[in-house]
Amino acid sequence: MESEDNLVKDPVCGMQVKPGDNAVDYQDMPFAFCSLQCRERFLANPHLYIGYPGQKAPKQEGRTVFKHRRLHLAETLSPDEAALISEALADMMGIKKLMV
Repeated sequence: MESEDNLVKDPVCGMQVKPGDNAVDYQDMPFAFCSLQCRERFLANPHLYIGYPGQKAPKQEGRTVFKHRRLHLAETLSPDEAALISEALADMMGIKKLMV
């Protein structure tokens, strides 16, 4: 097991990870992530996690930034299909609320 002294904080979810895990250099700074999902979230919107020069990120200030997504389907789902999809989405990391 890795010593806590050798771990770094994933800027997206806050987990402690090894410095080389899913690593990326951004603006000449190294970052490590617990998963590819956290890495992709960071790379899509790094300012949400590390801010802009001279300005803290919302996460650093303790604020939560909510993103709203809508799924547009070609066909109406059956109640069983809707329940399966709702359950799968609710189990995903970062999902806070579902409206069906």
